[in-house]
Amino acid sequence: MGMRVLTAAAAAALATTAIVTSLAIPAGAATGDPAASGGEVGGRVSGDARLDGEQEVPGPGDPDGHGRFQYKIHHDTFCYKLSVSDIGHPTEAHLHIAPRGETGPVALALKTPSKYGKISDCVKAQEHQNPDNATAVLTHWELQAIKHDPFLFYVNIHNKEFPDGAIRGQLA
Repeated sequence: MGMRVLTAAAAAALATTAIVTSLAIPAGAATGDPAASGGEVGGRVSGDARLDGEQEVPGPGDPDGHGRFQYKIHHDTFCYKLSVSDIGHPTEAHLHIAPRGETGPVALALKTPSKYGKISDCVKAQEHQNPDNATAVLTHWELQAIKHDPFLFYVNIHNKEFPDGAIRGQLA
């Protein structure tokens, strides 16, 4: 996949959605548990995504594959754990910007899971990116968008059998 840079129109739409979402009731507020579906606890934000082949767009993805992506945001650091199983050896892993059922540009190239299907990493958000580092840098703006509207981001995993995506999951 080539590097893609978020267009000004898409950025404006995402920023508007993030602002509107920030005014909404936080996830888990009704139950008193902000971590129930992702949320902020003690200045930290966390969430996850369940990945499978059915969510791949345009699809089809791997019918047997599944995985889990867990993330935590603390100040300007985005940490994640990714585990996959029942798919061929992963060749690429990405965090994309797009709602469920749509494809979108890569926000961040994730580390590819090991032969055991697991990886974890932390990325410090940066102020700026350029076309040469667009997928290697998570900006402060993108980090804030994940905090306020994680549903606009998804993770997908590629392999040789499914070069366009084996499994995918929307952040929550």
